[in-house]
Amino acid sequence: MGKGNHIIGRFPDYKVNAGDFLFGQVGFIANPGGNCENEDVDFRINLIVGGDLSTVTILGEWNEIRDDFMKTFEIDLNNYKGDSVQVFLTVIAKRNSDKNFSVWDFLLIYR
Repeated sequence: MGKGNHIIGRFPDYKVNAGDFLFGQVGFIANPGGNCENEDVDFRINLIVGGDLSTVTILGEWNEIRDDFMKTFEIDLNNYKGDSVQVFLTVIAKRNSDKNFSVWDFLLIYR
């Protein structure tokens, strides 16, 4: 795989409640050989309201390299209270991606 490869995951529609937060963790895991090569990716979280593409908003964006730490994030969703939203998770490999082992460790909405 070459430069600029990406993976996008979409969560089901969700109606945002008062006090909701999007919480998660991203980073790298070692490959089966015990290491991780070419570890330079961008993680991005986009949100769309009501399926309307003109409402695309970047909620968070992080560049991550292999540093043996997972990045934890928490995003307040209160601005979208009452809206039906779609959350998209994107990983963009900045180098050859065939040896990247980037992960969304978990993602959840809580209040």
